[in-house]
Amino acid sequence: MVEKQKTHKGIKGEDEGMSAARSSSDVRKKDDGSGGMQKNMLTVSMILGVLILIAAISNAFLTMQLQEQNNKIATAIADNTDAIKNLASSGVNNNVQNQVTPTTVESQTTGTTVSGNPNQKVSVIVLNDKRCTACVSTGDSIVTQLKTVFKNLDSTNVDYSTVEGKRMYTESNLKALPAILFTTDVKTATGYSDVSQYLTPAGNYLSLGIGADYDPTCYKADGTIDCSIPACASRDVSCSLKAKPTVELFVMAYCPYGTQIEKGILPTIKALGNTVDFAVKFCDYSMHGEKEVDEEMTQYCIETQQSDKYQAYLGCFLQAGNSTDCLKSTGIDTTKLATCVSQTDSQYKVTASFNDKSTWIGGNYPPFAVYESDNKKYNVQGSPTLVINGVTTSASRDSKSLLDAICKGFTTKPAACSQKLSTAAPAPGFGTTTDTTGTASSAGGCATA
Repeated sequence: MVEKQKTHKGIKGEDEGMSAARSSSDVRKKDDGSGGMQKNMLTVSMILGVLILIAAISNAFLTMQLQEQNNKIATAIADNTDAIKNLASSGVNNNVQNQVTPTTVESQTTGTTVSGNPNQKVSVIVLNDKRCTACVSTGDSIVTQLKTVFKNLDSTNVDYSTVEGKRMYTESNLKALPAILFTTDVKTATGYSDVSQYLTPAGNYLSLGIGADYDPTCYKADGTIDCSIPACASRDVSCSLKAKPTVELFVMAYCPYGTQIEKGILPTIKALGNTVDFAVKFCDYSMHGEKEVDEEMTQYCIETQQSDKYQAYLGCFLQAGNSTDCLKSTGIDTTKLATCVSQTDSQYKVTASFNDKSTWIGGNYPPFAVYESDNKKYNVQGSPTLVINGVTTSASRDSKSLLDAICKGFTTKPAACSQKLSTAAPAPGFGTTTDTTGTASSAGGCATA
């Protein structure tokens, strides 16, 4: 949800979180370079505990698109398992004083005063869609954690397929599921102040903002995407098949989550060979200093002018980030490279913009305009962003998952789609180790706050 980890997003100062498209629901955060999400910074405070819960769930959804929604959401849920477990054991105070009608109670953990009735019944409706099994699981997980905040939480499940579900979805002006809908009695309950900033009016209810992105109107009864609906078709690779898919990967050269997915995708592209058109492109801003814009110009020039050596160079660079050694070991024509870098720098004013802070995004991030038009075209929010056949797509970062994601874009899948590739995701950053921190999916990335 964020270096998004989700915000997006590393999404600096930085927070890394994976981003997909720039949308009103996307949240840009900062990269701390640690390879971990802010959500892991759990405290014993009830308030922070709740905030982290909501952020974790929200990040899991923000980076997901409609493409194979069940699998993608399930992956994000798996990534947040540890955060959810930590929340339950982080000292979130459930044992407030057992008084029937007080307006305030004292937290036994922090000694602070908490407003509301700790024993008041709080009603919440979980509006979901059984066609999205991961959405149902997520709804259940959210309710479980909300019970640590509201002592007497009474939850009811309503499915979108029912007349009541469709009516509620329409009357509440919802755009995605699952929806967590509180009745207004939550306002007088202990715990309300902890979640109030995430509640927005939704018809007769208050909707908990979790960044859900499953649009039930886009799916047929059997759960498959309805490609006849333009707004839905433009968001799903299965509605945009090609004989030779295009795969565009937007990263920042030193974003640890960008290098993570690059390490995962190189074996995939090698397996697919010339059956796909693959390109690494760069975000239209930088978060990791001058070394990053310099490296991105270097890679741009190698990929466009010495393309037969680019993947070998990239594979070498991802091991230790040593460009000088990799230029030598992969036989790059450095004279040709220097000429290209100079021309690119002049054309796109890369160094000039880096040295002129008046051009920086929010005064913090220097622009990198080489792929500016493509960034705008796909609404790229941060690093990494994967685009297949023009559709922003979310996928786990192991080679097998990336192979599966790309192969969904073929009109007719080649034999290479059946190859057995590694299901172990690379660790964020440089090196050859695999990930053991739960950042293997689309949850981690680099983007501005």
